[in-house]
Amino acid sequence: MFIGFACHNKLEAAMKSCIKNNSKEAVGVVVKRNGKYDIIEYSELTKEDAEAVNEKTGELKYNLGNILVFLLKTDKLIDLCENNDQLNKLYHKAFKKVPYYD
Repeated sequence: MFIGFACHNKLEAAMKSCIKNNSKEAVGVVVKRNGKYDIIEYSELTKEDAEAVNEKTGELKYNLGNILVFLLKTDKLIDLCENNDQLNKLYHKAFKKVPYYD
């Protein structure tokens, strides 16, 4: 259905998200910034933003969790790869504590 929806609507890119269970769930959130969709890592949200509630719905303001499922049309992917300026805007450093065994 996801692939069919993207093809039917002639989308260059598509992603899946799910509603977060609670404000402490460690997933990035999908937001709209300047009219375009974006992802904010959970480690970059302030506690206040993570716990903010939409007064109209009673749900978390930032409740769409990024589950890392993406589709890109081949020509869009090639365009991103050939245009380094555009591609570099997609990356940023995320500093997270990751448990490990030494």
